[in-house]
Amino acid sequence: MRVAVNFRFSEGVTNQYDNEEFTTIDMVTYDLGIGVGRSGFFSIGYGTPSSDYYEGYMCKVGLGFDILSLAPTGGKSGRFGLTLGIEGEFASGSTTSIQDNRADVKYEDGNIYGGAVTLRLVEVFYMGIGYGFISSDEISSKGNYSLKGNYTNFIIGLNIPF
Repeated sequence: MRVAVNFRFSEGVTNQYDNEEFTTIDMVTYDLGIGVGRSGFFSIGYGTPSSDYYEGYMCKVGLGFDILSLAPTGGKSGRFGLTLGIEGEFASGSTTSIQDNRADVKYEDGNIYGGAVTLRLVEVFYMGIGYGFISSDEISSKGNYSLKGNYTNFIIGLNIPF
């Protein structure tokens, strides 16, 4: 079993007129994964915006595979000190700004998809770095926009072998 936190940071997000925009769809998710066979895993995740000005959600699914295992631990058969893997993710989310005196209400619905290279140390510590794409639609009193951009993903977690 695997528990992890995915931190996403958007970059280069623009609207259909190539103007730079701010997106709220790149939120942190908390993931729970389970092994599939010896070298694969499936994960699901859920997150909410970490802002006092937005509410919403993101649901994520991921699929990954170990591609290289080094340094057998010598204890249990099939355990390694260092395992390199790849992971793909797809997520869908929605946010709504909370109306206040400074801004109009905005709605954003979108998807993110990307991949990551992961590293597992001593079968317990799990980390990764990845890259992906953002595609979303924003609706506000100032108009409707299609947003697109990229994100960088950092993963930190624990792998619980059984």
